[in-house]
Amino acid sequence: MGICESKNNTEGAKILTQYSIEFDTSKTRAEDLLKELEKEDEIDEEGKGKRKLKKWRNKINKLAKSLNISPEEVEEKLLKEDQEKKQKEAEDKRKEIEKANQAEIVELARKEEIRRQVLEERKRIAQEEDEERRRMELQAREEKEDRIRA
Repeated sequence: MGICESKNNTEGAKILTQYSIEFDTSKTRAEDLLKELEKEDEIDEEGKGKRKLKKWRNKINKLAKSLNISPEEVEEKLLKEDQEKKQKEAEDKRKEIEKANQAEIVELARKEEIRRQVLEERKRIAQEEDEERRRMELQAREEKEDRIRA
């Protein structure tokens, strides 16, 4: 086709295009292969699920036999243990969040205390500066009065 196009053979290119449309099945073949692969994947997943369920059943039956109880009772116990585990995890998570919140509250209180101390220190310094300024003004007035008397 590329040769026909480079030689400006439009009729040859037209015929080759028509044949490629009629006889080229690579696209449909690729789609068919993809569908086949997807089906195989589904079958594999289904098989894995069945094997996992069978393994679980065997485990339950072995436990039931060793404990001399029914498989249903074993499943009930396992479900109960699983629920208790999930509840404990939820409780632990709640406690962790509460602990983090408490730590945050303590940190905020510490920062507020530092801020209060800084403000008090600034106020004390301002008062001392004000007292120093007044003392210097008083001293300057006294010196001025002494000069006037002298």
